[in-house]
Amino acid sequence: MPAKGQRITPAFRFWAFVDKKGAEECWPWKGSTSSKGYGWFKADPEGNAVQAHRYVWELSAGKSPGRLQVLHICDSPSCVNPKHLYLGTHAANMHDRDIRGRTLRGEKAGRAKLTKENVLTIKRLYRTGKYTGQQLGKRFNVHQNTVYSLLSGNSWKHLQEIA
Repeated sequence: MPAKGQRITPAFRFWAFVDKKGAEECWPWKGSTSSKGYGWFKADPEGNAVQAHRYVWELSAGKSPGRLQVLHICDSPSCVNPKHLYLGTHAANMHDRDIRGRTLRGEKAGRAKLTKENVLTIKRLYRTGKYTGQQLGKRFNVHQNTVYSLLSGNSWKHLQEIA
């Protein structure tokens, strides 16, 4: 605790929201979080919030990450352990997300109306030449543009290698 009359620094306030465990373990952020679990911290007097893991990067590295993103090696959005953070590009972050299986796609996407089986059936039926995209859309209760989007590979891309 700062001495009486001494100003409480943003860094002091920041660490009050961190559950520090062992040096190699995740340090969960206990303050405000986004809907995806990332911590938010109001570091300046104007009340502008920054992501907690970006703020701890600046504290530990002594410099701003600039245009790079601060990425987690631990897959825990609330973790602010500097040992679990590294810098990378947006593309690297998206690649990491995809290879770790954190992408919501197909049936897991919030508004998906089709299942994997539906998509494979639509592709199989369309290849027979007996059905149009409009007919398949009506059959599966989706717009014909949805059918054409999955047939062209613009949606359900992860099933391209299966179909």
